[in-house]
Formats: sequence, structure tokens, C-alpha cells
Amino acid sequence: MKPVAPVGQSSSAADGVRAPSADAQPGPPAPGPARPARSAAGSSLLQGLAQLLSLCQPRPARPLPQLPPDIFREIARRSDPLTVQRLRVASKPVKAAIEADMRELVIKDRAGLAGVLRAGNYPALEKLTLAGTFTDDDLRGLPASLKALDLSRCRGSITAAGIAHLSRLPLVRLNVRNKRIGAEGARLLANHPTLTSLNVSNGRIGPEGAQALAANTRLTTLNVSGNRIGVAGAKALAANQTLRSLDVSDNRIGDEGARELAACTQLTTLDANRNGIGVDGATALAASRTLTSLAIGGNEIGDAGVLALAANARLTTLNVESTGVGADGVKALAASKTLTWLRLDGNDIGNAGATALAASTSLTTLHLEHSRIGAEGAQALAANTKLTTLDLGYNDIGDAGVRALSANATLVWLSVRRNNLEDASAVSLAAGKTLTTLDISGNGIQDQGAKALAANPTLTTLDVSSNDIKNAGARALAANARLVSLDLRNNRMEESGTRALLANRTLSSLGVSLNCCGQHLIAELMAWANHNGVTMRH
Repeated sequence: MKPVAPVGQSSSAADGVRAPSADAQPGPPAPGPARPARSAAGSSLLQGLAQLLSLCQPRPARPLPQLPPDIFREIARRSDPLTVQRLRVASKPVKAAIEADMRELVIKDRAGLAGVLRAGNYPALEKLTLAGTFTDDDLRGLPASLKALDLSRCRGSITAAGIAHLSRLPLVRLNVRNKRIGAEGARLLANHPTLTSLNVSNGRIGPEGAQALAANTRLTTLNVSGNRIGVAGAKALAANQTLRSLDVSDNRIGDEGARELAACTQLTTLDANRNGIGVDGATALAASRTLTSLAIGGNEIGDAGVLALAANARLTTLNVESTGVGADGVKALAASKTLTWLRLDGNDIGNAGATALAASTSLTTLHLEHSRIGAEGAQALAANTKLTTLDLGYNDIGDAGVRALSANATLVWLSVRRNNLEDASAVSLAAGKTLTTLDISGNGIQDQGAKALAANPTLTTLDVSSNDIKNAGARALAANARLVSLDLRNNRMEESGTRALLANRTLSSLGVSLNCCGQHLIAELMAWANHNGVTMRH
């Protein structure tokens, strides 16, 4: 479960701002010696911040303080995303000062894009995401300050003709995922003078497009997944001398393509999921002396392939989901001294496999969805003191397994979705003091469990979608002042419970669809979300 950055739904560019993720905000400073008296400028800044923050509260309007634009900009830099959004709608001078320093925007309509293109607007803009119905012509004349452009959320048609408009921009990163740019678009991008990171997944570039991109000498990160590049494309990319990270998943490169890529001495990160790779290809990749991160899930490599990979002493991150791993493979992975991140979803490892992995002394992140693990396996994993992230979704650990996990003092991220859990499990997890992210969706949690979770002092991200939560539980969660991401979709809330969420002042991401809400309340929620910079999950 990943929090989604705030996106404004508006007819103006100003309301399309994407503020930095709340996760990136620095924590409070450590205690230290007494500080000297503040300078006049520092005092003015903090006083201005206090006054502006007070304006964001639901109280009678008062005049904005008269402060220089640079003070407003500094306040914005030090504020969380929601505060920035509220400051921008407070007054035109504040809006202008903040936008002059704004580096990231998400635009959802052509009116907003027109504001970006207007001369003098957003002079510092470096990263732009277009997330509406945009087409090739909309890419004309984008700001010359752009270094990163994301077109993956465009609902219109983006083709090679649109790519041609980007040739003179000083782009370093470009995402055109799911855009049918074809081999011609790939050739245009291969000649771009500044790109170092490119995502053309599902772009219909074929082997010809892959060969064109392989000739580029600046790209260090490339995603060509889902493009039918085949062995020819893999062979061309393997010869590239600058790529460090490559995603060739879903391309049917087979063992031959895997062997070609294994011989590449520059690659450190490779995603080769779902490529028809067998034991031979896995063994070749296991012999790589440069790879530190490898995804080879969805390939039939079995224990033989996994044993070879587990013996590689350089790999720290490994994805072998749905590869037919058995007991021998699990034991080999558990014995690794270098792996810190492991995904084993979709392998029937059961309680015995979970118990073996619990003995690992190096793993900090472990994904075990759909692994036939019960309470016994969960109890074994709960005793591990190295894990900080654990995914046990789609198993059957029950309340007994959850009780054991709730006593663990190192986990900060936990998923127990679809595990036949009830309120008792939510109450157990709510008593924990270390979890910041919890996914307990798809269970039988009711109001009692929701109230318990609402009282937890550490959670900032909570997914309780597809449960049985009603108005009382929704009101309790709405009153929580620590959550920044909350997913309540597909519960049994009615209007009073949903309306309580409108009073929340900390959320940056919220999901409430598939509850009993009328269209008028949905409109209210959208207006509230737009005003406060909250992303509504659908």
C-alpha cells in the first residue's frame, strides 16, 4: 500500500500542485544545547508561519500579515503538503510568492496547462505530471525549465508525434508508460540529448525500438517491459555500456535473452519477471558479478534455479514470486547472509517455509502473500527481530497469528489483508507501538476494531477497505490527527460517518468509494479534497 501524492482537481494550474510526499518530511530535531536569540529575519519568518497557520483553521477571517515574498516561500518550504495547499488559496500575494518557487506540479486539464505555459508563471518548475485528457498537441511549448515529465497518467493519445515536441527540453527523466509511441518514438527518444532515466513500458516499440535505445550512451535507467522486444532486443540492450538499471519484464526473452543480459558487466538492477526463463537462464543470471537486485518472478526456475541464485553473494534484493520454490529453495534463501529484501509470493511454502525464513539474520523486508501460511508460521516470523516490513496477505494466520505479530517490536510496515480476521485482531494490532503502516483490508473488522485502530499512537497509513465498518468506526478514524493516508473503501458507512471525515485536517490521501453516500456528499468530498490538496482514491 503506497500513499498517493496530492493532486488538485481544478481548472487552474495552481490547484494542480503536487507537494512533496508527507513521508519525506523531516522529523523533529534532536534535543540540543540552548540556541542563541533568533535574528529579526528568523523571528519574522516564524511569526509569519504562526499567523498563516492560524488562517488555515476554521475560524472567522482575518487579514493576512504583510510579509516579503521570500518569507512566504521559506514558510512553504518548511510546511507540510496540506499547509502549502491551504496557503495557496489564502490570498493572491501568497499564491504568487509560493508558485514562483514551485518545482512540482500535477495538471489535470487544459486550463491548468494553459496556466503553466503562460509566460512568467512557475519559473522554477522542474517536474510536471499531466494526468488528464492530453494529446500530442498539448506537448508543444512545455516550459524550458523541465527536467522531469510524467505522461503515464494521460488519458489521451500520446504518439511519436508528441514525443517529437520534447526533443529540445532539458529532460533528465521521462515516463511515457502505456503510451503507444512505437519504434519511431523510441528512435526519437534514443536521440534525446539529456535523458538518463526513461520508462517506455507497454509502448509497442518492439525489437527495433529496443535496438535504437540500446545505442543511446546517456541512459542509466530504462524500462522496456511489455514491448515484445524478444531475444534480439535483449541482446542489443545487453551490449549497452551505460545502463545500470533495466526492466525487461513481460518480453519473452527466454533463457537465451537471460544469458545475454547475464553477461552485461554494467547492470546492477534487473527485472526479468515473466519471460519464459528456466533453470538455465536463472543459473546464468546467478553467475553475474555485478547484479545486486534481481526480479525473476513468474518464471519456472524451481528449486534448482533458486539454489543457484541463493549462492550469489552480491544479491541483496531478490524477487522469486511464483517460481515453484520448494523446501530446499526456501532453506537456501533463509541461509543467505546478503539478502535483505525478498519476495516469495505465490509459492506454497507453508508454515515450514515461514519457520525457516524466520531464522534469517539478514532479511529486513519479506513478502509472503498467497503462501499457505497459518498461525504457526506467523508466530515463528513474529519472533524475528530483524524484519521491519512483512507482507502476509492472502494467508490464514487468524487471530492467534496476529496476536504474536502485535508483540513484535521491530515491524513498522505490516500487511495482513485477506486473512479471515475480526475485531480481536485489530485490537491486538492497535496495541502495538512501532507500526506506522498497516493493511488489514478484506477482513471482518467492525466498529470496535476501527475505534481501537483510531486510538493507535503511531499509525500514519491505514488500509481498512473491504471490511464491515459503519458510522461509529468512521467517526473515530476521522478524529485521528496522525493519519495521512486512510482507505475506507467498500465498507458500510452512511452519510453521517462519511461526513465526519470532512473535519479531518491531516489526511493527504483518502478512499471512501463503495459506501452508502449520495451524489451530493460525493461532490462535497471532492470540493473538500480539492481545497485541502487531498488525493481521493477511487
